[in-house]
Amino acid sequence: MIAHLWVSHGFRVLPCQPGKKILVGGFGPNLVSLDDSESIDFWFRDRKSNLAVLAPSGAFILDFDDPALYTRFAVDLPELAETYTEKTPRGGSHAFYYSDMGYVPKLVPGRGLEVKRVVVVAPSLIDGLPYVPLNTGRILTVNPLESLAGYVDIQSIAQVEKTSLRASCGHIEASGGIISDVKSRWPILSYLAYFEPKLILTGGGRWRRGLCPWHNDRNPSLWVDTLNNLWGCHACPAHGDVVNWHSKKYCWASQLAAAKDLSRWDVRVEV
Repeated sequence: MIAHLWVSHGFRVLPCQPGKKILVGGFGPNLVSLDDSESIDFWFRDRKSNLAVLAPSGAFILDFDDPALYTRFAVDLPELAETYTEKTPRGGSHAFYYSDMGYVPKLVPGRGLEVKRVVVVAPSLIDGLPYVPLNTGRILTVNPLESLAGYVDIQSIAQVEKTSLRASCGHIEASGGIISDVKSRWPILSYLAYFEPKLILTGGGRWRRGLCPWHNDRNPSLWVDTLNNLWGCHACPAHGDVVNWHSKKYCWASQLAAAKDLSRWDVRVEV
C-alpha cells in the first residue's frame, strides 16, 4: 500500500476517523503516530480509518484548493510540478516538497493555496471519493523562497533570542521531569490493572480494547496502545497517557498535580 512509503520518506502517518479528516484520539503531531507497515495496515484495513501524514522538519505540502490555480502552477513551473502530488476528492491537489534551506519559512498562503504540514493522503476516502496519486514522481527538494515567490507571500521567521529559549526550556524541564519519570515508571497496563481492576481488556500484542469508562459505552470503544503507553476512545474525546487518566479519574487540576500524586505510588503489577 502506498501509505507505507511515507515512513521511508520520514513522514509520520496518523489515523483519521473513517471517512473523515479528524484524527483519532491519542494521535497527533505531538503524540503517537503509525511508524510501521503492521500498524498502518491495522488502522486502514481493520479499523477502516483514513490516513494522514505529518511532514518532517524541513518538508511542507502545498494544498491547492482551486484546480485552476494548480493547472496554472503546473504550466508556469513544470519542473516543480514533477514532485509527488495527489488529487483530493474535491478536485484540488496536494504537492509534497522538501526544503533545501533546512527549515520551512513561514509561508502566508495566497487565494486558493495553503501551505500545510498535515494532510489526508491516498487511499483515504471522503464522502466515498478517494485521494488519488496524480504524479508519482519523487518528492523534490526546493528553495521555497525562490521557487514559490509568485504563488505565496513569504515572511521571514523571527529569530528567537537564546535567553528566551533557555528560559522556556527550563520551565518545561521543571514540570516535565516529574511527568516523564512517572510515565516511565508506570506502564499503561500496570496502571490500569491497579487503579481500574474492574476494567476488562481484550486482545493481545500492542493493541487492547475494552468498554470506555468515560461515557456510557456499550460497544468496546476504548483502545490501549501498550507499545507507546497511550489510550483513547473512538466514541468520545477522552485520550492520553497514564498521567491523563490519573488526572481525569481523581479530578486533579493539572497534569503536574496528577503526576506528583502518582509519583507517591510505587506499586508494581504483573500483567
